[in-house]
Amino acid sequence: AVSGEEYRDGRLSASGDIDGDGRDDAAVVFTIEVASANTATQNLAVFVRQGDGGLRFAGSTVVGGTVGTRVGRLSIDQGVVVLTTLT
Repeated sequence: AVSGEEYRDGRLSASGDIDGDGRDDAAVVFTIEVASANTATQNLAVFVRQGDGGLRFAGSTVVGGTVGTRVGRLSIDQGVVVLTTLT
């Protein structure tokens, strides 16, 4: 098994209404580095605000990595998570 660690200085976050309920939700891009394999993977995770004010994990996906696309900026605009990438 290969294990990795988060590169905390590379973390991006944004808040805004994603699901149209009028409450701020959250999106986070985080990077997991695997030093032994010299690789890094960027992931997007989305959290939606609940009625009690807490956040619930809604889903995640890989959005970048060592080779190819790298996310440089993250925002939420009119219910859409916007990733500005560098290639």
